[in-house]
Amino acid sequence: MPTWTNWAGNVRCSPRRLERPASIDELRRLVADGDDEVRVAGAGHSFAPLCATDGLLLDLSALTGVVATDADAGTATVLAGTRIADLGEPLRAAGVGLANQGDVDTQAIAGAVATGTHGAGGFGSLATMVRAAQVVLPDGELAAQDGAAALALGMLGVVATLELAVVPAYRLHERTWHCAYDDAREQWAAAEAGARNLEFFWVPLLDRCVFKRFAPSDDEPWGDPVPPPQPPGTIERYLKPERVDWSHRIYPSERVTRFIEMEYAVPVAAGWATLDAVRDVILHRHPELTWAVEFRGQAGDGQALSPTQGTDVVTISLHSEPDAAWQAGFAAAEQVLLEAGGRPHWGKLRGIGDDAVAALYPRLDEFRARRRELDPAGRFLNDHLRGLFA
Repeated sequence: MPTWTNWAGNVRCSPRRLERPASIDELRRLVADGDDEVRVAGAGHSFAPLCATDGLLLDLSALTGVVATDADAGTATVLAGTRIADLGEPLRAAGVGLANQGDVDTQAIAGAVATGTHGAGGFGSLATMVRAAQVVLPDGELAAQDGAAALALGMLGVVATLELAVVPAYRLHERTWHCAYDDAREQWAAAEAGARNLEFFWVPLLDRCVFKRFAPSDDEPWGDPVPPPQPPGTIERYLKPERVDWSHRIYPSERVTRFIEMEYAVPVAAGWATLDAVRDVILHRHPELTWAVEFRGQAGDGQALSPTQGTDVVTISLHSEPDAAWQAGFAAAEQVLLEAGGRPHWGKLRGIGDDAVAALYPRLDEFRARRRELDPAGRFLNDHLRGLFA
């Protein structure tokens, strides 16, 4: 049997079948053929075992490209396996772009949508950009769905295409700088005015924060090239030359060092106090955690499985080398994040069990009912998902 490993190397599985359909028709035949459990591997950038299966694992990397754009309607239709990095230039050529994205652009668009991947600023997750989708149901039927449940972890069908809301193409001015942690709140307040996206990384070894601020710009692109990535846990890792460029060239950061990550969405009102408490955990109890902690904002949205649950949040993310001793430190930080009313990112690590997760989602039964209606045999579930969603 083939072996599949995610990007970070912390999730492995041996599916009975690993298939790479070359067309939507072939995808439909593969899903309808048999009663295997079916999961989909995008770019494998989730640190949770969402793709792990001993059944049918689908690789949609041959189903890529922008199918159509309509600048007047503000929409673009894309194939599910398209990497976010491969959307930027075709969309710009059509005069449009994504309203927001994260700093990792190697993800498949359908996987990023399904897990609630997001960027920084007053925007919802990528799932909120979905207007409609074509999905393959267990019997191979190609069905139309609206965007109301785009954040579905692959449980409402295998996504074949997505119709995304897009905006007129735009350029961003990027500026980065660093300051002492004690100055971070004042720096944040000063930088918010006029910013489109704002975030920072707290570097534990130096107790300093590196800010990243994007603002709209009408300038033509300018600035020095971005240098090669520096080592994790350093200030230089997050500093870039000041520059202006098209949005899809500004958002990404090159990630060459493998890592794992835990992220929680915390109500805005609790954000700074929660970060203070996480900092205290790392500095005084778990100094082995030396990689940066990320702090950024996200708008609330109405997806039933959204970690925001309709409330504006800040997201706090811890990172580590996969083979390092991160478990105890992450567990201690997770308790702080939970006590602040946080919810975990579906595609990242969590230590809490299904019952604790279920208690965080008042609309969980609503989602379960829809899942059971579309997939009564539970073919789109795996061991990681079954206990919570069956």
